Amino acid sequence: MGAGNTTVETFSVARDQPGNYSIAVNGVSAGALTVSQPAVATPAPTPTDVPAQAGGEPADSADSVEPGGTQPLTIVVVVVVVALIGAAAYGIRQRSE
Repeated sequence: MGAGNTTVETFSVARDQPGNYSIAVNGVSAGALTVSQPAVATPAPTPTDVPAQAGGEPADSADSVEPGGTQPLTIVVVVVVVALIGAAAYGIRQRSE
C-alpha cells in the first residue's frame, strides 16, 4: 500500500482464560483485551417448587396452592352442593305433579 493511503483490517482474537491481554500487529500495539469470568446464572424458582415450612421441612403439597390451581376439597364441595340443589329441585317437582 502506498504512502498516505489507509485501509481497515479486521481480525478475531479469542482467549479461553480470564485476564488482560495486549494485542499487537507486527510489533505495533493495537490495544488491550480484557477477558472476564462468565456470569453464573441463578435459576428462578418454578411454580412446582414446594416452599419449606418452619424447621426446614418441605411443605405438604396439599397445603400449597399453585397460581390458577384449585384444591381437590373445593371441587368435592362444589359437586356436593350442586347435587343437593339438583335433588331438592327434583323433589319439589315430584311433589307438584
